[in-house]
Parts: sequence; structure tokens; C-alpha cells
Amino acid sequence: MLTVSSVVPPVEVVLPGDITRRVEEEFMARADHYRNDTDRYRVVLAPHHGSKTSSSEPWVARMAPNLAVVSAGYRHRFGHPHADVVERYQSVGSDIANTATSGAIRLVLEPGGVITTKARAATPFWIRKPETP
Repeated sequence: MLTVSSVVPPVEVVLPGDITRRVEEEFMARADHYRNDTDRYRVVLAPHHGSKTSSSEPWVARMAPNLAVVSAGYRHRFGHPHADVVERYQSVGSDIANTATSGAIRLVLEPGGVITTKARAATPFWIRKPETP
């Protein structure tokens, strides 16, 4: 697991990789400093592409990210992220960014906060699919 922190702005990016629920439990038992820190903007890369084998309720509650990024493929046969996982992150107030639907996701850390850019949202209007009401 890799964690990247910034002081100005106060941001933390947690990159857990393909950990399972068991590893999440072990990590939480050792990492007491991961609490619901409202002074810090937290980004979490959803473990294991948002599959139901990770992102347990205790993990999501402890991490309580402002933004949960799911690295998944479009129309992938496993259907990541799992709907239950998305619901878990949303239940703690997390915004969800899914690479399968958003394309590349870019985070820019600035003194005023974090700017998130999604590749498909930044494409010219003639390339994007028409928006449905």
C-alpha cells in the first residue's frame, strides 16, 4: 500500500492495490492514524478495481474518502465496480470517479484544494456522446 501526502493543500492519496478484506483488516489494526480527518482531503483508489472482495464497510468507514477512484475497464466481464461497493463509498459521502466511464482522471494539488479533471469531460463537444436528460 502506498500513501502520498501533501501539506499544502492538506491532501492524502491512498493507493492500496489489489488488497483483500483480510489485508484491509490487518492494515486498519496497525494504522491508527487513518481516521475521519475533516481537515484533509483524502483520495482512495478503490482496492481491487472496486470488486466485492475489497472495500469492506469498516475499510470504507475508516478511510471515508472525499473521492474514491475506481480503475476499471469499460464493459469489463467482471463488471467492476460492484454496485454494493459504489453504494458503500457514497454512504460515507464520497464522490466516485470511474475510469471506465470517465477515462483518465487527473488530480492537481493547488493551495486552494484539489482539482479533478476527467478526460472524457474535457474532450471537445463533437467527440463526446450526446447527454441524455
